[in-house]
Amino acid sequence: MIYRLSSKFEELYYSADRPATPDGIMQGGAEEGEFEYQFEEQPLDLTWQHCRVFKAPILPEWRMSRDLTIEKNVKYPIEMPDFIAWQGGIYVSDIVKEIIEEVDEIGHQFWPVSAFKCGKNGVNKEALDKIYYRMNMRRFVNIAFADTSASSLDFSPTETMMEDRYLSTVRSDQDLRAIIESLPIWQHYGQTRSKGRWKIYDHVIYFSELLMSELREAGINGVMEYSKYEGTKQEMVGHV
Repeated sequence: MIYRLSSKFEELYYSADRPATPDGIMQGGAEEGEFEYQFEEQPLDLTWQHCRVFKAPILPEWRMSRDLTIEKNVKYPIEMPDFIAWQGGIYVSDIVKEIIEEVDEIGHQFWPVSAFKCGKNGVNKEALDKIYYRMNMRRFVNIAFADTSASSLDFSPTETMMEDRYLSTVRSDQDLRAIIESLPIWQHYGQTRSKGRWKIYDHVIYFSELLMSELREAGINGVMEYSKYEGTKQEMVGHV
């Protein structure tokens, strides 16, 4: 099984500080020149058809240091998640960090950040007891698009990243699927419907049965599997 995590925003809203350069200038996320253009394509044998794998570089510390604020919707009480995937980046608790480092040898980068919770519109902001890290995903996979869309998924594929097309390739090629299922954790990197440069969507992460079983055993919050299409309010993990 391949699991797909995408954090929801109905109950919790996430925001992160913009990183500052060593000179104190506020910046946005990492630019292509220091990240995607530095990807190293990994050598693969002939069994890896329709697929390319890239290893991302280590980012400077100031890029990783982006404190996290979680705004909680009091109407729908929910446990603070240990695993957060959204457009502002990937954040994990210390327990998730330990599990990922145990099952994946690629050397994902983690940087400790301050994490806060608050009520609607930022009221009653206070520090969280839970320790969080910003994660720099270092495994990216490009999968060729199929001519048809994937069907019978329990989630709505992200249209702009043409998720339905590359997941269709995975679901129709059992050899490729077996290989992809062996990867502990990864994100897709590739063409979009706008046909511009290749892009990364931080809000979608895929991981293996091995990693999922370790997360389950540790009682991690934020990785409940969908029990129906798009899941319930606290369910954030679909199936490929």
